Amino acid sequence: MIIYNASGPRCTTLEELKEIDNSDSCYILTKSATLEPREGNPKPRFYDNKFGSVNSMGLPNKGIDYYINIANEFKKPYIISMSGLNLDENMIMIDKNMN
Repeated sequence: MIIYNASGPRCTTLEELKEIDNSDSCYILTKSATLEPREGNPKPRFYDNKFGSVNSMGLPNKGIDYYINIANEFKKPYIISMSGLNLDENMIMIDKNMN
């Protein structure tokens, strides 16, 4: 069985990703990266009640270059989740990861 973190919560910064590297997780999965860094939607962007929760985070992340540049910091296999805002951005990010 392979278990790793979900993309999103507590996997945005180098420090958070190092915590996953030092956990029992089999892999490290980053926050979904966009081509450019994003602050995300204004707060509040998360609502939790007895019926469930709703979030509208808006993809806050440090941008694809940040996640590429820290790739050698980890012992475990490292996966960068990518989420371009359009097909062209996805293609640019894939090209960045291939080089």
